[in-house]
Amino acid sequence: MKLTNIQGFFCLTIFFFFVHLGIFAAPACGGALRITMTDGTSVDVPFFWEYGDEIKFDIAGGVAGVPKSQIASVQDVLEAREFDPDVLFQPASDRTNLDQQKMLQALVESKVPAAKCEQKDPEENIRLLKEAGGSAKGAKPPAELVHAQRYNIEKNFSTMCVEPGGNVLVMQDILSSKIDLKTRNFTLTLFDADGNVLQRKPCELHEIEVDPATLKKLEIRGRLYLVKASVKPDPKIKRYEITSVQR
Repeated sequence: MKLTNIQGFFCLTIFFFFVHLGIFAAPACGGALRITMTDGTSVDVPFFWEYGDEIKFDIAGGVAGVPKSQIASVQDVLEAREFDPDVLFQPASDRTNLDQQKMLQALVESKVPAAKCEQKDPEENIRLLKEAGGSAKGAKPPAELVHAQRYNIEKNFSTMCVEPGGNVLVMQDILSSKIDLKTRNFTLTLFDADGNVLQRKPCELHEIEVDPATLKKLEIRGRLYLVKASVKPDPKIKRYEITSVQR
């Protein structure tokens, strides 16, 4: 990802504004970006910039620089949560109002048949997931989701779907973006209690065709997409992430 000088200056200005207030949050122009080195180590940053043959990003006490030759990949972190009923089925955030949430969900279900799954209340979702053995005791509250520069999260929700082969947990994120997200691969990664990877599987990506009038009513700019991930609950799963990377 390349940042122009103006974008870089704008990001840095916002960053230092939040630092001055004592609040560290990702600026609107950047999101949770995971920079993975060739040796396997990684760092999550709100943004980074290019300087010659280096990738630079802020760290506590200064700025770090890593040669581009030592960068294996850069991922956007879409979701990172504990695999726990009390976390997965929390009420929707205040990012969108109730009417917008209803409109977005109805829009997704009408445009993407694969997204249809009966929405249950949180208590029923928790009961079904616990019955399937997917509860993680003592889970910490979810970390606040951070938005990457390539897209905004308009709504995310999880629900249990009852299928012939057993109950399946379905996680769906509605994204808006000014670029074509079909050039990116979205991946669901499942972890055990020790942080070991249990499974990686691709997510479904659907572009939602929406007329300009509806987008304006929803106060959304750009294209609209649905990212869908599904998994059969397993007591070994304690945490999951949904990330994306350029193809």
